[in-house]
Amino acid sequence: MINKLNILLALSAFLFAGCLSNMPRITMGPSDKETQPKVEALLHWQEMAVQLADELVQEDDIFQEGQKLYVQKSEYETPFAIAFYKFVLSAFHDRGIPVTNNPDNELTLTFNVQNVRHEKEEVGGAARVVEDFGVILTGTSGNTAGREAEEILVFTALSNTEEDVFVLSQIAYINRNESHFYLEKKIEKPKSLGTQNYRVINEKENI
Repeated sequence: MINKLNILLALSAFLFAGCLSNMPRITMGPSDKETQPKVEALLHWQEMAVQLADELVQEDDIFQEGQKLYVQKSEYETPFAIAFYKFVLSAFHDRGIPVTNNPDNELTLTFNVQNVRHEKEEVGGAARVVEDFGVILTGTSGNTAGREAEEILVFTALSNTEEDVFVLSQIAYINRNESHFYLEKKIEKPKSLGTQNYRVINEKENI
C-alpha cells in the first residue's frame, strides 16, 4: 500500500513539474556570465556603452569613406540618459568611431529606455506574476514565481534618412529602489506667460 502511494505521489510530482517547465518564469537573479546581468553602478552603465561601441565597430559596411554619425541626446533628463550619452561618446572615441556634432548629419544614433516592473500577487492560492505584457499563473498555493524584479531595456538604433542600419537591445536587472535613475520623464518646456493687449488712452481725449 505504501509503495503504491509513493509511486502515485512521484508520478503526480513528475507531471506537475512538467507543466511548470513549459511556463515562462522569472529567473532568481544572475549567477554567472550566461544569466541576465544586473546594473548597480556607473561602471555598469559604462560597460553597456562599451558593448554598444564594440558591436557597432564590427559593422564595416555602415560607414562610407569620411562618413560620421551624430549621437542624439535623450529627450528625457534621467541620470542614466545623461551618463549613458557621455559614456557612448567616450566609447566611440576610444574605438575610432567617427562622430559629428552636426544634428543634420545623415547617420543618427538614438537610444531610449523602457522600465518593466514585475510584482507578485496572491490570487486564489496561486502566485501571479503581473508585468507590462500580461499575467502569468505559475504554481499552486505556497509556490513563488521568483523574487520581485525590475528590468530595463535600452534600445539603440542607428538610422540614415531611409532606414535603421543598426539596432541593439540591452536588457538588465536593476534594484527596485533605483527606478528613478531610469524612469523617463519628459522635459517640460517653460510655460509661456502669454501676451495681453492694453488700450492706451490719450489724456487729451478726456479733456
